[in-house]
Amino acid sequence: MIEDTGTIRAFFAICLPDSIKNEIQQIQKNVHNSWRITGKSQLHLTLAFMGALPSSKLSEIFSIAKDVSKNFSKFELELTESSIFPSLKVPRVLVLGVKSDILIDFANSLLKKLNVFADQKKFSGHITIARARDSKPEIQHLEAKGKWLVEDFKLFKSELQPTGPVYTILEKFDLIQS
Repeated sequence: MIEDTGTIRAFFAICLPDSIKNEIQQIQKNVHNSWRITGKSQLHLTLAFMGALPSSKLSEIFSIAKDVSKNFSKFELELTESSIFPSLKVPRVLVLGVKSDILIDFANSLLKKLNVFADQKKFSGHITIARARDSKPEIQHLEAKGKWLVEDFKLFKSELQPTGPVYTILEKFDLIQS
């Protein structure tokens, strides 16, 4: 268990298997240098961002996540095409989309149960593959292929470092068998 040291920066995410990370790295080779590439160890699909979470609330967060995990079966995710966040007029993040019949219901259920602990922005499943180096990065359209079975999700601690964020898994939550 984590000792109580005040607050931690935390988020829930689905990890990507190495085969999908390798596919993304192949796609990243085609990304223009006006974008800063997301490192392989930082590739994930965020379900819920909690920002500065009081350490004293971790056991409650674990309990919420366990409850959600008991209500969802393992499901398949598929990579789709790239898009730009927040918009083409203000291009800051280059992402790959994902599609699934279950993902939005799963993420929304987690967000609803986390309530005040999580950022309540509308969920949009994606994987960040690059961030703009300046205000006018080259806009690109990239296609991605790859499917994988989501068997669990994880709670991460994120520590911001000069070289980029460092993610540490705090807990894993298994989805039920279908």
